[in-house]
Amino acid sequence: MNINEYISSGILEQYINGTASSQEMQEVECMSHIYPEIKTELDAMQYSLEALAQSIAVAPPVHLCQSIFDAIDALENDTTKVSSDNSLNKTKDNTENDTVPQLSHTIGNKGYRSAAAVLFLVSAGLGYLLFNAKKESTSFANDLAVVKKEIANTKLLVENKESQVAILQNKSYSVVPLAGIPAKSADYKANIFYNKSTKDVYVRLENLPKPEAGKQYQLWAIADGKPVDLGMIDLANTDKIMQKMKSINKPQAFAITLEKEGGVPSPTMDQMFTMGGV
Repeated sequence: MNINEYISSGILEQYINGTASSQEMQEVECMSHIYPEIKTELDAMQYSLEALAQSIAVAPPVHLCQSIFDAIDALENDTTKVSSDNSLNKTKDNTENDTVPQLSHTIGNKGYRSAAAVLFLVSAGLGYLLFNAKKESTSFANDLAVVKKEIANTKLLVENKESQVAILQNKSYSVVPLAGIPAKSADYKANIFYNKSTKDVYVRLENLPKPEAGKQYQLWAIADGKPVDLGMIDLANTDKIMQKMKSINKPQAFAITLEKEGGVPSPTMDQMFTMGGV
């Protein structure tokens, strides 16, 4: 089983969001117990989501809570007054009882208005919370996508660093330093890691300016006195990240030129930035 493919399939996110089926939920729980890598990834995602939830939590406005509490107090006062007035009315004679229905009706209407106010304020409060919850849900989904991308980028960076260490420790690789062309800058630098047995080539930029829009660095090898295209250097590869290029047999030298994005069939000589012999 390919653990990395399983992790990148999106099933872990579905498990955390609760959108996975019951069978998929059981599968994730089972796999997390079998494979430590899945357990570690799952824990990292859950921690990130919890941190995001805490960071975007929004409490309802203080004035809204206070309005609800005031309306509840008013309702309780009206209810107490109605009860007290009804007790007093029972002690009066029959001639005064004719005014009781009108008085009760008046007080009752006031109590109903207070109850309606409470219901309105509670509804408004719930509406406010639901509106913010929906807005936060959208923000949460966006933040989750950002976190997922950051996790993927970090994973790639770690894998790249591990590959660099393995190559640097492999005695089959020789380092070919590329020095800056004086016409551009003697400070420009890059390194080529070449394996004579496997013909593998890796490049790592040490000090080259970020290409302008529409431009990209291209690596060349000189073999049998002719330039050979070894591929385009990733535009993001500007911070000592090692990138695998095309293989080459018996190169005599390596050079880097700045070309239009996507590359050219032959190097532009006045755009050569670094070069070094094997």
